[in-house]
Amino acid sequence: MKMKTKALKIVVIDDNLHLLSSLEKLLKTLGHTVFGATTAEAGMQLVQQCRPSLLICDIALQGAINGYGVARMLRMNTAVGGAFFVAMSGNSTQEDREKSVQAGFDRHVAKPASLADINGVIDAAWIHQLRSGHAA
Repeated sequence: MKMKTKALKIVVIDDNLHLLSSLEKLLKTLGHTVFGATTAEAGMQLVQQCRPSLLICDIALQGAINGYGVARMLRMNTAVGGAFFVAMSGNSTQEDREKSVQAGFDRHVAKPASLADINGVIDAAWIHQLRSGHAA
């Protein structure tokens, strides 16, 4: 059952432009404010500027910093580290999930994510926001 949630501010980081665009469109259709980036560096800058409630980040980002690095670095920043972090990856073994948790992600979702997966992430982010006292 889908919870009724308020709109969230979401940052999505994925170096696959097609997947990024599709996820942005879906989340906007669901009523959320969404910002997207194709690199770890641009995504971390967006998170600093936007201070989202939810970060959805690909693990296998191209470049010097992968998704694990994004989570580790952002978790150290008290201004943004309290957001709900979701790893999205084509690799979803138990070991991959454990690496995500160790890096600072709250949840690991396998690609391609279903609508039920996305709704579950949104619900979990909203609950996280309520529990942390940041819900408006």
